[in-house]
Amino acid sequence: MQLPVTNGECPWCNKKIQSYNSNEYKYGSPIVYCKGCGKKYIDRRYHELACEGIPQSELNTKRYKNMALLGLALTVGLVLFCLFTHYTRGTVMIEFLLMIPISALVVIFNIVELIKVKTGIKQKQLMQYMQQSQERVKDPVYAAELKENGYDI
Repeated sequence: MQLPVTNGECPWCNKKIQSYNSNEYKYGSPIVYCKGCGKKYIDRRYHELACEGIPQSELNTKRYKNMALLGLALTVGLVLFCLFTHYTRGTVMIEFLLMIPISALVVIFNIVELIKVKTGIKQKQLMQYMQQSQERVKDPVYAAELKENGYDI
């Protein structure tokens, strides 16, 4: 049976999915059961690695390095701008002040991800997701349901 696809709420009962972000990229079964009505639907945020393979961008050190450097440049720029406005005008715009810890978190997140890739931790995590995915796809009923909904098995 062709399942409906969610856009942030259950296609059957219209119950909103908590903290739904359509740009998220998650690993797991794209076939989800609604917590409200219990019916199944497709959630495209979830990716079945046994069908799609491991995305090599997740293991790209250059990506994390560049984002960390970009975040660092943004953080330093914001600090300098805040200092400049403080000394020249005597005030600092709260919006720029609040962006400093956010950009610093971007730096920290990307450094942590870079370390995970370099040490092989990220590869191990992805392999665990792959094994879980392969176990799910071994179920013939589940595999047929994925196939009916456009997934290559």
